Amino acid sequence: GDSFRSLAENIGIQPSLRPGEPAYAEFRVPPENVRPMVEQWLTSRWFTPAQFLEKASFGVVIPKYLPFWHFSVHVEVECTGKVLKKERDPYRDGTIETAGNAREQYHYEYRNVFELATHSHEGFKSQLGRVSNWRRDRASLSVSSMAPGPRSMLESPTPWVEMWRRFMHEVYEEHEKRGRQVLQRQGSVLESKVHLEFKKLEKRTVYIPVYMTNYQYEGNTYPTLVHGVSGEIISDRPYSVTGVMSRVGNLFGL
Repeated sequence: GDSFRSLAENIGIQPSLRPGEPAYAEFRVPPENVRPMVEQWLTSRWFTPAQFLEKASFGVVIPKYLPFWHFSVHVEVECTGKVLKKERDPYRDGTIETAGNAREQYHYEYRNVFELATHSHEGFKSQLGRVSNWRRDRASLSVSSMAPGPRSMLESPTPWVEMWRRFMHEVYEEHEKRGRQVLQRQGSVLESKVHLEFKKLEKRTVYIPVYMTNYQYEGNTYPTLVHGVSGEIISDRPYSVTGVMSRVGNLFGL
């Protein structure tokens, strides 16, 4: 559920784009700025090891356009089941519980869902798993207008049906729980099921620019992603054990 609700409100798809037309955002971070940005990010925390930059080495910087599926859809939900309903006892004061059928309907909107659409880059699997937390930047340009150079950096998206099946499975699980809660308005739920109908689907492929690089430190390689528009960085930082112990000691007066 939650992963599919990562909203992309500031993607800023422009009305000039045709419905479903693939869109992209241009690089705003120059490639020569990537390493200094990563170095600054790595050394900006107190737990950075001493002489880190002298001991670390940095890999090549590769520009890429990562594909995402961007879509909105309306869902009609019908919940049915059996519930225990409290009714007035016609023969004595008080109430009795009787089992009966229950039915509820509601609708739900999923707007601007934004999901990564690639299984490539196995070495960056952990980092790519965190891109849903990235700020969405404007992707208002038509892919058909791209120059040959940038176009060569586009990565083919995973099939729509693959992502859609996963989305429907998660949505179904979400509304199984939600539907049961809705039926509780009528009494204690004994059994329930939901039927979903998806309508008004609007989708497009969106390409976000990213720099892929890495750095090595003390025999370990740290894959690193840098957002080509915002400069946001996804990687892991090494830390100094001595520095951490010293900070803990200061906190506890040791």
